[in-house]
Amino acid sequence: MLTVAGFVSAQDVIITIDSKKIEAKILEVSQTEIKYKEKTNPNGPTFVLATSEINTIIYENGSVSTFNHAQKSATLPSTNGNADTYNQSQFVAGTPITRSDKTYYMGDQHLTEDQYAQFVQKNCTQAYEAFTRGKKLRKTGYQLLASGLPIFAAGIVFYGVGVGVGTSARDESMILGLGIPGAVMMGVGSGLTIASIPCIVVGTVRRNNSHEIYNTNCARPVTLQFDVKAQGTGLGLAMRF
Repeated sequence: MLTVAGFVSAQDVIITIDSKKIEAKILEVSQTEIKYKEKTNPNGPTFVLATSEINTIIYENGSVSTFNHAQKSATLPSTNGNADTYNQSQFVAGTPITRSDKTYYMGDQHLTEDQYAQFVQKNCTQAYEAFTRGKKLRKTGYQLLASGLPIFAAGIVFYGVGVGVGTSARDESMILGLGIPGAVMMGVGSGLTIASIPCIVVGTVRRNNSHEIYNTNCARPVTLQFDVKAQGTGLGLAMRF
């Protein structure tokens, strides 16, 4: 396991060995423990959690740290609602993945989005890169949207007051002082909002379709085909991979 010490400015996610999810701000990670603050109380007390109780840490930037515990096997819920323990390595040899909503299915098991990210990080670099890039692009899109809409709304107010009141009062300074800045804010806000749409759409598609990259590039089982053909000297057996 890698030892990392540092500060992360935004939300991280800690997944414990019993699948509990903790939204936090990671302060320090060592060989034996991690220190973090709760997301809802960043100025509150510092909590300490032993690494033996942690399965995965998913950092805000999309990177993932996995804690391998030799004496414990991964536990994922099955589609019938019962918890099944399985050895994750059994899925490396070409088990296809399907997706429905935010759940990924591998045979009769299903994985959450976080567990899927952990799996493809270990077993399919191409799929993991597509998944993380899609999430980052989608997040950027929502950040643009969150910035653009308030700026556009404020611009409408400034423009309406400046032009409406200024025109009726024949106050040219109000038109120049509020109306023109309002029009600029509306343009900037609408630009950010429009730019957010392709980011959200493309990011969502990349994230949601990353399992298809896994199926194509990393889950191609070897198949054998036998052809028996009559020849002039007898029967011929052809084996194709």
